[in-house]
Amino acid sequence: MEQESFTFMQITDPQLGAMCAVRGIEKEKAIQIESDRLLQAVAVANEINPDFLIVTGDIGHNNMDTSEVNRVKTIMSRVSKDIPIHWATGNRDISYDGEVTDPDLLEIFRVEFGDDYYSFTHKGVHFTVLSSTVIYNSEKVPGEWEDQLSFLEDDLEAAESSGFPLKIVFSHHPMFLRHPEEGDAATHIPFERRKILMKLFNKYQVSHVFSGHLHRNHIVRSGITEHVSTSAVGLQAGNDKPGYRLISVQGNRVTHQYYNFDDIHDEL
Repeated sequence: MEQESFTFMQITDPQLGAMCAVRGIEKEKAIQIESDRLLQAVAVANEINPDFLIVTGDIGHNNMDTSEVNRVKTIMSRVSKDIPIHWATGNRDISYDGEVTDPDLLEIFRVEFGDDYYSFTHKGVHFTVLSSTVIYNSEKVPGEWEDQLSFLEDDLEAAESSGFPLKIVFSHHPMFLRHPEEGDAATHIPFERRKILMKLFNKYQVSHVFSGHLHRNHIVRSGITEHVSTSAVGLQAGNDKPGYRLISVQGNRVTHQYYNFDDIHDEL
């Protein structure tokens, strides 16, 4: 299948409300800082005009809080109409405790942002968006993990049969941090479900999994798949600065770079 070269942009974890909850910054001041950072991401997108923009979850901090959701949607409405926006769910979006998927929050996300797992194609590349909090813990949403797994297998098989040479997955949670067989933790997908996903990624030769959740940059490889966690637009949990990732596709080659907002004038 013939491919055209293109670039897309990933942002993750704008998480409006997190600086107040985690850092103790006064609420209105915190929200303003977080909003300004998201506005910077919008300005970058409009300047560089990527083929599309993917937001990999944790839209707000307080479980689909109406004011946080509306503010994010208002800010993102400033993205050029020529740039499609794709959304993924985060654990702060559809879980009250950050771990267990809540059915009511899941339904609110679907109303506000559309399907929580889906796929799309662009210029000869197949993209799959996962609902990773459902994968992480679906005890309150019976059947959702099984339905998503069935979708994923059918989706990747169809992409393979259609001759897509590149398959890329988006997920809020990374699959693992150091090794595919490492133990469970809040930072990544539990082993029992991870091994099922990794088997599918290997079988259908997924080239990249782009995620967020860690609020820091982290890259690791398993087989042919590169697992890339991008740092947050908002609150940081490491030594990175707020920013975004640009991913370029040239034929069968995928390259990517994380940029700080502080560096946009030099880097672009």
